[in-house]
Amino acid sequence: MCLDLSTRTIQRVLAHFWTYGTIPNPGDGTDEEMRVRKRQLRDVDVEFLLGTVQNSPDLYLDELQQMLEASCGVYVSRATVWRTLCRGGFMMKKNIQQ
Repeated sequence: MCLDLSTRTIQRVLAHFWTYGTIPNPGDGTDEEMRVRKRQLRDVDVEFLLGTVQNSPDLYLDELQQMLEASCGVYVSRATVWRTLCRGGFMMKKNIQQ
């Protein structure tokens, strides 16, 4: 019997059925809603982080992580700090003095 589906799609549907007892409907969008993760940093925390980097662009990720914990009471990983900075438009570039 040919379903015109990949093996991985069938495995994914079966795994969803075994976990939740239902077959996912691609039109209702519930799978996408379930996959969206809650952000660990609030808007206030992000503003603090971006402002800190604008004022002191030579800080390391672990220093920013410690500042977030001390000032905002939020503990996040260095990877979260890095992703937040990337989302904020910061890049890892060296300044060239002219």
